[in-house]
Amino acid sequence: MSPPPQNGRFYARDHEAMAQALEVAGPVDSRVLFAETSTNPEWGVLTPAVPPAAFSNNHLGYAITWFGLAAALMVFYGLMLKRRLRPPPTQGSATSQDHD
Repeated sequence: MSPPPQNGRFYARDHEAMAQALEVAGPVDSRVLFAETSTNPEWGVLTPAVPPAAFSNNHLGYAITWFGLAAALMVFYGLMLKRRLRPPPTQGSATSQDHD
């Protein structure tokens, strides 16, 4: 869902593409390393960044939303099925109040 890398900017963690852009020879590790200070200030490509204090975790909210939507759909489908399977009304059992 992220755009592809452009002009040396990466919008997702693509270790292989980053290694190619930095001309790294050898195997590439998939682990992520955050640097708070620059160990090589002469490399303008590397900018230190502190990791976020907490990564967002909205899984519970998403699960409640989707299970709630599924439950509402099941109730709606049950009501529609009940209406469809209901026997048709017979003409003799119809009550009318305007004959009194």
